[in-house]
Amino acid sequence: MPVIQHSLHRRAWTALGFLVVVLGMIVFGSAGTVYYWQGWLFLVVFMTPAIAITGHLLKNDSALVERWMRRGSAGETRTSQKRIQAFNLVFFVALLVLPGLDRRFGSSNLPAWTAMAGGAMVLVGYLGLFGVMKANSFASGAVELAEGQTVVSTGLYGLLRHPMYAAGLLLIAGTPLALGSLWGLAPAAALLAGIIWRLLAAG
Repeated sequence: MPVIQHSLHRRAWTALGFLVVVLGMIVFGSAGTVYYWQGWLFLVVFMTPAIAITGHLLKNDSALVERWMRRGSAGETRTSQKRIQAFNLVFFVALLVLPGLDRRFGSSNLPAWTAMAGGAMVLVGYLGLFGVMKANSFASGAVELAEGQTVVSTGLYGLLRHPMYAAGLLLIAGTPLALGSLWGLAPAAALLAGIIWRLLAAG
């Protein structure tokens, strides 16, 4: 394996390992217990497709992985997009913290099927993101125009104008439900507003 490819593999898997540790700390730390089956459900449905998709893309489209490694406010070149991404990050953390606090204080007490439905939404959201990546190798987490990029109208792009954001909304809405919380829908709504803000600012 070339040195550059080896470095990308190492960075990608290290980032995923770091992510699962951080997610676990936030979810179970805010809940105050590891006896939180919805928390384990969320980690499984969130990280399993992330690992599978990363492995597939590292093998078949390493350039796309490199672009996704630059996602977030640090990957943006426009100040307005940096601010929006920082806003979204705050509410993404809240999306995990509030359900944990909900579990700690027993506020929602949702039936088990709600968590299962939320987990299914997270998985479908991930499948949507993977479909976007398969149809558009230039899809990334940053608002940018790469050299050689063309307009894509096949796959999910033939059905939706912004399929990546639609898939992301499913993932976001499913997260608090998978974690067994109604209170978590509040930051989910804020993230929805942040995504709309991002789309309008990018136009």
